[in-house]
Amino acid sequence: MSNNQIDFIGIGAAKSGSSWLAECLRQHPNINLPGNNKELNELNLHKNKELNYFTKNFHLFNTRENLRCTNYDRGIDWYLNQFPKTKYGIIKGEISPSYLFDSASSCLIKKQFPNIKIIVILRNPIDLIYSLFWFKKYTIDSKFDHNFEEAINEGSILKHGLLYQQLQKYYQQFPEKNIHSIIYDQIKLNPQKEIQKLYQFLNVNSNFKPANINKKINKTKTVKSENLKKICQNILIVIKNIGLSSLAKKLSTNYSCNLIYHKINLSNKNYPPMAENTRKKLKKYYQEEINNLQNLINHDLSNWE
Repeated sequence: MSNNQIDFIGIGAAKSGSSWLAECLRQHPNINLPGNNKELNELNLHKNKELNYFTKNFHLFNTRENLRCTNYDRGIDWYLNQFPKTKYGIIKGEISPSYLFDSASSCLIKKQFPNIKIIVILRNPIDLIYSLFWFKKYTIDSKFDHNFEEAINEGSILKHGLLYQQLQKYYQQFPEKNIHSIIYDQIKLNPQKEIQKLYQFLNVNSNFKPANINKKINKTKTVKSENLKKICQNILIVIKNIGLSSLAKKLSTNYSCNLIYHKINLSNKNYPPMAENTRKKLKKYYQEEINNLQNLINHDLSNWE
């Protein structure tokens, strides 16, 4: 196996089980994901899961700084160096949910790795954007001081649920046999069956059972104290206003700083259920998108309510 070849890329979607998927892949003895890299931890806060290399138009969602999230300008050598050197029989790949949403990613991946295998996890877009809203709301640099209905009216969050529009670009670039779709609902029903099918798709031992197969990874949390969050945000604003914008950016995106904040001010308590009227409105908004998606992947999605 050439160390200049990547075998698979997971493209998302966001808040659909990609962290669980990454752990199941990482534990397999015949699969390598990006290695331990402190710089990478601090770049994206995702413990090496997300390289965010094949992006050009993706920005961190609704942050005050609207930060551009890409490492493409670092070059292909940087990208390849994030992976451990492989031995015969070992495959390697990465998972970056930004690749599904970014408009340029499918072409950039195709240009670099025309025969690569693509993995995508798909979730009901209504639940996806609601989970994403709460995930982004608790971060220090979030500008979500309003409620979910106001976020819908603002509009940008709705784009993250347009899964058909996002995924069809990959079907235009890659043969169908190179794309493996996983439905989030099926993971919850039978995670072992879904991971076995994925291992088969990747041509590795499908009998392997990862230790975390039934464990939820990267669960969306809620804020314990909105006042503490406001204090942290105001500190960053003050630092920026005195001419230290680069320091404010480093603090808000630093893995260690975020980890400390998360331990102090985040709770495992579930976020509240969505208002029924809001769900009905979103169901109507996404219905055509869902119909097109189920035709694209040839899978019944009628249970997405």
